[in-house]
Amino acid sequence: MHVIESITAKEFLEANRGLLTKNEAGNPILLGYAYQQIQGIESTMSTKFCAVTEDDKPLLPVMFTPEVGPLLTEGPDMVMRIS
Repeated sequence: MHVIESITAKEFLEANRGLLTKNEAGNPILLGYAYQQIQGIESTMSTKFCAVTEDDKPLLPVMFTPEVGPLLTEGPDMVMRIS
């Protein structure tokens, strides 16, 4: 397993949209911050987006915001135990 940081919010959404929209009601903050950053909303610009991956397949999308810490979405049990 690896942690991959996305260069842009758009790249993050392209790689993780399936996982995030699978449970859209459970991921409004991650989705909202990513969409806001794409739109250039200043308050989200310091947010970093990553994903835990295995064999280049995203397993667990993660968002890091300064002074707030990481926000994880739902992921497979094996990833949740590691993180």
